[in-house]
Amino acid sequence: MKLIKKNKPLSLLIIVLFAYVLLVVSFINPLIAKNNELEEKKSEILISKQEQEYIKTFNQQKNSGSKNKKSEDIILSIEKSIGDTVDINSITKRDEQGESTKNVLLELNISSTLENIFRLDERLKDLKLENSIETIKIENYKGESKKVNCTMVFKVD
Repeated sequence: MKLIKKNKPLSLLIIVLFAYVLLVVSFINPLIAKNNELEEKKSEILISKQEQEYIKTFNQQKNSGSKNKKSEDIILSIEKSIGDTVDINSITKRDEQGESTKNVLLELNISSTLENIFRLDERLKDLKLENSIETIKIENYKGESKKVNCTMVFKVD
């Protein structure tokens, strides 16, 4: 006690130091922890925002190429589904621009007997193309008398 009374500036410094440590421990450390927590949330939000922008960009690219992909998938499906029943001469894809939409026309040129061509109805239903047929044109085949040439035009949205 005598030492404290003799060195009043030292005792005042010890009291101020003790108050500072108490202040730091009780107020500033929780604020620093809260600030760090907020920084982590901010970085999570920024990452989430970047992911959303990436997904949006990816979906826009996917949607722009989806019509082409859909028509290509239909071409492959047609070849796979009806290729063993009839002879596929050609499949032609054309783009048609309407007033407000862009459609894809698929022209399927096949040759086979009439019986096999009429059997295609079930396979076209499986491919969900029976309501997409625009025109059907059947001609006599020049080589064999039993075979005919058939040209079907499908409108794919």
